Amino acid sequence: MFERNIKLFEPVEFVFFLFFFTMYYAGVRYFNLFERFDYDAELFIAISIVCLLLGVKKYTANSRGISRTSLFLPLKKKTITWDEIKHLAHVTSHKKDKYDNVICSNIICFIDFEDKIRYTIKDKTRQSQYDKKTESIIIKKLKPPLDYGYFIKLVKSREETFETDLVMSSSDIRFGAKVNYNQTTYINKKKKSIF
Repeated sequence: MFERNIKLFEPVEFVFFLFFFTMYYAGVRYFNLFERFDYDAELFIAISIVCLLLGVKKYTANSRGISRTSLFLPLKKKTITWDEIKHLAHVTSHKKDKYDNVICSNIICFIDFEDKIRYTIKDKTRQSQYDKKTESIIIKKLKPPLDYGYFIKLVKSREETFETDLVMSSSDIRFGAKVNYNQTTYINKKKKSIF
């Protein structure tokens, strides 16, 4: 059985842990909701190391489909088969920060036959940047790292349909979200002036 593996860092568990630790710290320090317990700093360090390790994901593409597991704790395995995938989309996601700057990132979305996102991985074959002069997103193709290139090559060889390029808001990219294929360029939604 021919397969390719890649390892990507996805710190979702670590971000959730930092959120809960921040709430605990604020509750102890500023609101006096509860008291500190012994060895809470050591526990924070140990749990943050475990969460960082759980953030390293291993993606495997083989003749059955694509699966994702945690590299250091491979108990939960999520797999989608090639029969479930309609096509893949190179998605440039964008969002605005608090200073109204547009932040871009690149994701590969695997889309099923109901045009819903089933799977996402980080796209290392594209790099996007917002150009303030033209008010558009410039997408540049990259040569991916060797293992990632072999992984994508295997995915494209198993893919029986087409791939497409989309530009979507970060809030629209989530599991089970319906894909709008008309979003191929960035549209700047300026705030309307009161005056």
